[in-house]
Amino acid sequence: MAAETTEEWEEMTVMMELPDLDSRKQSESHIQILGLATEKPLIKINNQLFTAQLHNTLGSHLLLEVENNSDVKTQKTQKKVITNMMVTDKTFKLEPVYLEKKSDQKDVYGFGKKHQQSMGKSDSS
Repeated sequence: MAAETTEEWEEMTVMMELPDLDSRKQSESHIQILGLATEKPLIKINNQLFTAQLHNTLGSHLLLEVENNSDVKTQKTQKKVITNMMVTDKTFKLEPVYLEKKSDQKDVYGFGKKHQQSMGKSDSS
């Protein structure tokens, strides 16, 4: 008999405070999250990299998903309909990540300048 493993999952709604993004519209933005269960996950929005930290808010955030509901046949004015509602007291605060070149100037394979020179490569390549 195989031993049963039980995993517990916790679902949490979190509001993310987005910084000013580049000139793209929010609907065109691409978001990637790495290490969501860690203390400081990495979040990539388009080509910008951020670290996030989870904070409790003093109050609650009410998040509404709103859709336009119009009747095409009668050409009536559009009405907005709330299709989903969530409440949260958790916020991700994002801080930008700035990448710096390492001081020992190793290439992507971990080799230093001496190895590059012995292989006949120069800094200009």
